[in-house]
Amino acid sequence: MKENRFFLKQCYLLLTRKCNLTCSHCIRSSEPSFSEFMSLELCEKIFAEFAAKTEKIQMLLSGGEPTLHPKFIEISQKAYHLFDSVMINTNGLNLHKLEKIEHLKDKVKIQVSIDGDREIHESIRGLKTYRKTLENITKLSEIGFTVVVATTVSNKNVNSLSFLDKNLEDIAFSSWKIKRIVGYGRANDGNDISSTDWNVLCETVAGSFINYERISIKPMFSIRSIASTKVVQYSNEEMSVMGTNCGTGRSKLYINPNGTVYPCACMEENIIGDLSIDSYESIAGSLSNLNILPNKNSICYQCRVFSMCQGGCPGINRRYLSQGDPRCPIISKSLLSITEGKI
Repeated sequence: MKENRFFLKQCYLLLTRKCNLTCSHCIRSSEPSFSEFMSLELCEKIFAEFAAKTEKIQMLLSGGEPTLHPKFIEISQKAYHLFDSVMINTNGLNLHKLEKIEHLKDKVKIQVSIDGDREIHESIRGLKTYRKTLENITKLSEIGFTVVVATTVSNKNVNSLSFLDKNLEDIAFSSWKIKRIVGYGRANDGNDISSTDWNVLCETVAGSFINYERISIKPMFSIRSIASTKVVQYSNEEMSVMGTNCGTGRSKLYINPNGTVYPCACMEENIIGDLSIDSYESIAGSLSNLNILPNKNSICYQCRVFSMCQGGCPGINRRYLSQGDPRCPIISKSLLSITEGKI
């Protein structure tokens, strides 16, 4: 009997794709012209079915900009009563909506995106958004919310992060997630930085950032780590907890406003079910059986840490001949050989 691979840890519920901004790197290409909102009835159905399986998942209310949903407050309240952990992924500009769920602050966290210093942030998100975002983070923290700052790193803003670090020094927030851009939606792979530069950034953050103790950032595809890491054989459940393969097909799913489900932020075209008509068991089964590994001829299978890495991000892998995650320098070199016809 095939071992189950899917253990849900995170559910991204896209309440809408409508947004009050048009960010240049938006992975979902959200913008003000979108008009679809998830119905309250569908939200309730999804919440009830997922909560019946486990209360321990993290329910992320996302978008677009989730606070634009006309039933945002009611949806937040329902999520609060059914799940142990709820996160609102927002640009933080609609403070009046967020203040209306102050009574949920003991379980609801708010993640706010900031993308660099003022000049860079506003070139991405629009004029006069930077100072307002910082002010709203302070206000949300003052009323008792746990606020998480999130930054997406690209070749456009990487050099401004040290300035953002200084600007955040006196701002009340809980933690700062720094993640690498993914080439999907309005972003593309040309916006990314190299894995070498990413790992240098990780070292710089650890060595000199003022807010280091509040920062979450992890090295990626470091040759030094590949050569020295102790190899461990993990179970599927353990890999689910660790977020192996970015959690794709293992521990997370994304739900569109119409109820359709996809497995990865950069695999929107791969619809694996519809929660308006399909059961959670059916969706989980499809995710557990989703092919997330590189092709059998990939050099990944010769790597000493393949049992832990499993080929990296499946979504990016699929865009590059399914040879593995091209952000790995070993895969990048292999792909170059393939395209030049050497292997």
